[in-house]
Amino acid sequence: MITLDALRKVFPAPGGGDPVVALDGIDLHLEPGRIHGIVGRSGAGKSTLIRCLTGLEKPSSGRVEIDGTDIAALEGAQLRAARRNIGMVFQHANLLDSRTAAQNIAHPLEIAGVPRAERERRVAELVELVG
Repeated sequence: MITLDALRKVFPAPGGGDPVVALDGIDLHLEPGRIHGIVGRSGAGKSTLIRCLTGLEKPSSGRVEIDGTDIAALEGAQLRAARRNIGMVFQHANLLDSRTAAQNIAHPLEIAGVPRAERERRVAELVELVG
């Protein structure tokens, strides 16, 4: 489950001008097992939202919770471990041309040290999910 409560992200303006409010009061509740897309115009805050969800950015205020874990409170090894359970595909996916679709899906599992049989099972599951 993903829960965002009053998520706000403000960036300081370059040159000392007015700060840039990228996210302001985002409330969202997503049930487990669902796939969602984040769409919107350029500059709407989509990438900032994803970066907050994955812990690449710390929110200025509010809460980002995934499966009961406050992502913004994690650091180091705990944050890296949590990220292994977060799946996302960016608008401009950078796939490895030398690999098949299945090999691209398996790649992060391979890096994480998942045994071959488990990788193959997971790849088959994900390919079935998306067709």
